[in-house]
Amino acid sequence: MYSLVPQSNRVALGSIRVFIMSIRSSIEHPLDRSDRLLTIPEIADYFRLSQHALYMQRLRNQPPGNLGFRVGARVLFKPEDVIAWIEKTQTDQARDELDW
Repeated sequence: MYSLVPQSNRVALGSIRVFIMSIRSSIEHPLDRSDRLLTIPEIADYFRLSQHALYMQRLRNQPPGNLGFRVGARVLFKPEDVIAWIEKTQTDQARDELDW
C-alpha cells in the first residue's frame, strides 16, 4: 500500500497516536469530580454545546444553563446539580414514553 508518509515517520506517528490515546484515557471526566466546581467551557464541552448556547439558555432560565451560579464574573456549576438534572431528565423521558 502506498503512503505519503515516509517509513521512518510512520513509526513516530504510531507512537504519537499511542501516547495521545494514553493521555485521553488518563484524563478524568469533569462530572466524575464532585470536589470542584465546573466552568461554562467544561459544561458546554460535556453537553456538546457552544458556550454561547449555554449562556443563552442561562438568560432564558433553561437548563442546563440555569443550573449554574455566579461567582464574580464567572458562572460555576456543581457537578452533583448537573448529574441530578441529567437523571431527572432521563426519568421524565422514560415516564413520558410509558404514558404514550
